[in-house]
Amino acid sequence: MPRRPVNATRANGDSATDVPSRRDEIFRTAVSLMRRRGYRGTTLKEIARALDVTEPALYYYFKTKEELLFAIYAQTQQVALSTVRRIRDSDASPEEKLRAVIAEFTQLVAENEMFAIFFREKDELSPENWQSITRGEHEFVDAIRGIVEEGVRAKRFRPLDPTVVAFGILGIGAWVYRWFDPRGKRSLDEVIATYQTLLVEGLVLH
Repeated sequence: MPRRPVNATRANGDSATDVPSRRDEIFRTAVSLMRRRGYRGTTLKEIARALDVTEPALYYYFKTKEELLFAIYAQTQQVALSTVRRIRDSDASPEEKLRAVIAEFTQLVAENEMFAIFFREKDELSPENWQSITRGEHEFVDAIRGIVEEGVRAKRFRPLDPTVVAFGILGIGAWVYRWFDPRGKRSLDEVIATYQTLLVEGLVLH
């Protein structure tokens, strides 16, 4: 099949209405390749080949591979932050919020390839982009810490260090991408239930 010609007005020949869908297609292809091969093992040429377009066609959407990596980081972080903000700001009890954070974050990490890249490739970001992502990570931890502090104030949780608890939840959920296999002996629901028992029951005052 011949490659798509490069249009004189748009590097990829797409119309204005095609831009979001083409960008999303490039994004998804890059995520799939980087998940399997790593950032350094993936080239823009390989992404273009997988999409059956010319390499210069990609430059209309992403000028460099690092810009594409940062787009993956930004999208991944937006998904995680919107999830934890929604749970934090809900009317649920602190215990219910913490259970929801553990369940939804663990599921995101296990089922979305972007998170494997997020937790593995941060050192490849430029200093400016690295700092931007780090600020978002701090907000994520702060949101969980706020839920724990809410539970302590309500005398529902033991007065453990909320920062340590927040990082513990983040760490145990993040590590799922390294070992969880949906074809394995334990389902994701069972893993989540185990995490909830381990992390929430250890906090709740009975």
